[in-house]
Amino acid sequence: MYLLNRKMLNKSLLSGLFSFLLLTTGFAQKTPDDSGMWLLPQIKGAVHAEMVSKGLKLPSEAFYSDSLPSLNEAIVRVNIGQGGGGTGSFISSQGLILTNHHVAYDAIASASSAETNYLKNGFFAPTLADEVTAKEYFLYIPIEQVEVTDTLKALREANPEAKDGELRDQLTTARVNENKDLVAEIDDYFAGNKQYMVVYKVIRDVRIAFAPPSAIGKFGGDIDNWMWPRHTGDFSFLRAYVAPDGTSAEYSTENVPYVPSKHLQVDINGIHDGDFVMTLGFPGSTYRFESSFAFNFYQNHRNDYIIKAFQAALDGLEYAASLDEQVAVENASDRASIANTLKYFQGIQQGFKNYSIVERRQKDEVAFENWVNEDSERMIEYGSAVTSLKKGYEIANKTGDLVYSGVYTMRNNPILSATGILEPFYNFIATDSIKKFEKADRDTLLKHAEEFRTEFAKDADAQWITLKGHLKMLLELPADVRPVYVDEVLNPTKSESSADVLVDAFIAKQKTESLLFNKKKAEKLTKTKKSKLTKEPKDGLYLLAKGLEAQIAENRPVFASHYGFVRSAMPAYVRGMMEMSGDSTIYADANFTLRLSGGRITGYSPADGIYYTTTTTLNGVIAKNTNEEPFDVPAELLNYVAKKAESGEVVSKYALPNGNLVVNFLSTNDITGGNSGSPVLNAYGHVVGVAFDGNIEGVFGDYYFDTELKRMITCDIRYILFITEELYGQQRLVNEMEMAAKPLEVKPEPAKKMKTKK
Repeated sequence: MYLLNRKMLNKSLLSGLFSFLLLTTGFAQKTPDDSGMWLLPQIKGAVHAEMVSKGLKLPSEAFYSDSLPSLNEAIVRVNIGQGGGGTGSFISSQGLILTNHHVAYDAIASASSAETNYLKNGFFAPTLADEVTAKEYFLYIPIEQVEVTDTLKALREANPEAKDGELRDQLTTARVNENKDLVAEIDDYFAGNKQYMVVYKVIRDVRIAFAPPSAIGKFGGDIDNWMWPRHTGDFSFLRAYVAPDGTSAEYSTENVPYVPSKHLQVDINGIHDGDFVMTLGFPGSTYRFESSFAFNFYQNHRNDYIIKAFQAALDGLEYAASLDEQVAVENASDRASIANTLKYFQGIQQGFKNYSIVERRQKDEVAFENWVNEDSERMIEYGSAVTSLKKGYEIANKTGDLVYSGVYTMRNNPILSATGILEPFYNFIATDSIKKFEKADRDTLLKHAEEFRTEFAKDADAQWITLKGHLKMLLELPADVRPVYVDEVLNPTKSESSADVLVDAFIAKQKTESLLFNKKKAEKLTKTKKSKLTKEPKDGLYLLAKGLEAQIAENRPVFASHYGFVRSAMPAYVRGMMEMSGDSTIYADANFTLRLSGGRITGYSPADGIYYTTTTTLNGVIAKNTNEEPFDVPAELLNYVAKKAESGEVVSKYALPNGNLVVNFLSTNDITGGNSGSPVLNAYGHVVGVAFDGNIEGVFGDYYFDTELKRMITCDIRYILFITEELYGQQRLVNEMEMAAKPLEVKPEPAKKMKTKK
């Protein structure tokens, strides 16, 4: 899934610092290079000419215009609560939005219960009045993208004492001008070398119009996630509502469907191998211009801890879900999100190792340093960049293992967090001047411990499962960085047993001996005078938590200091790489702002002797059916197909001439997290599908793009219409959509000669 999830990814630890541009030195590429995530104001001149050469039939002003409705106004950023989100597009004049089922997943789950399980059964609204609110969903419609690099520079020169954030706020406040319907953001591009201000119109009332059952919208589940071939109907329909006067408003029965200034038309003529297609969406983060030192850190000091930590969290949630259907509904969104992130990082790590990403970037840097050393002025401007990056990541390498393992263990374990209840008692023991643990303190401790045990009992086994995974991670730290207290607490006898055995023994002991769980022991010890305590009571959970807290406190500031070296070096590093490349058509790394990518319908070869074709069909959906999750094809779909076959009818009016109905297709478009729900458009700007995933072999393209392997997976619009209209009878939604006829071909702008720097 290409959903951007900022709730699960700790921005301070996981986000790339600043990384922009793509170099692919040393590649022998058979597939044309379709990398690129372009800001819409960039779609002109040489960039537009490149798109036209690939097959684009639209003029540049169709994408972004100061005076006319343009495609940017048909695309929405779907913000989910305070976290991340995805993309959607207006597909009717009544505010109907096409997006992914997994983008709408939180809303569907929030509206569900064990009795009305819309995730399992689907959501069907017969009328507008029946559409239900998508809780904590907000839409951001990008109406303006303006470069403000020079404006900010002038403000800095005029106000040298002002902080950069204050100057940015000054610009955004002036632009919004107290209009509560607008939000303005200033983002950095090209490692801070450029800044753009993006202005959004905000929609605060979002509702679910139609969502298929998860057996369609999430068909294949975590097993098929990031995999090809796919057979997933990953789509849902939302709708934007506003106050009767057209202004943005919170949910109200008085609100009316929003009328967008631009909406997309649907093309049911289908796609063919080699066709040009494009996506418009909000890719979250890519890291393609980071240094080899950063890549080495990710591969050897970060990725494995993220994988182990997320696997432990998922194991616990899945166990809890298996015991109770209501719990399964409540934690469904978290499980899906964690599973998606886990598989993504597994793919990233595999890609780093399989395709020698660190070594490839090292070759880039050798070329860069040779180029810098050829000119004295370059040496002055860029000479220290690589050295500073190297110093920064030397610091990160020494402390990253401890920070990642410690933070993830403490953050995701309520058991360890609860040891804070015991803090007053251990402070009493450690303070010589206090001879007795006061009754009021004892009563408070025992009360809080009892409250914890009551809450903990609701999913005790699941929490122990998660803790076990994280403790194994601590025991498996490299010997040269593993803290002494880890061995002292988890392996006090210096046993040669496996991590599994040691952790199982530790947990079994804590269940009966920890003051958190042994009520009688806690009551007795907290009543005992200090003079009668023959030795300090050793509570393993408390000691472990204190050790982790100390580890984090000691190492996190040191780890964070590496950012100073990196942030200071990256602008020059990127600027130098850009100059060395001599390419005037350079795109910035993704940062959750609106981008266009162009690609072609193309298969790929994941391994020797294997070639994946570009489409899958409804026949494949039926063939995968096992009647058990995640391959449980709904009975209504099985019956529908069977009746059509029995009568000799074509399964759908949207089927191919040979009777097959396309479900998913592949293309070379450049997307990443946040692109979930992006409309996939043909050369004329008409919707042919909705993007929902990438392939596992290509996910490392977020760091280093490989044209042979990176692919986008799309749900075909014809399958979407079949499910919506023919299977579930949601004709009212289809009636809102405009079916497109191919327009007269527009002559492309003449290609301008590309300038290069020498």
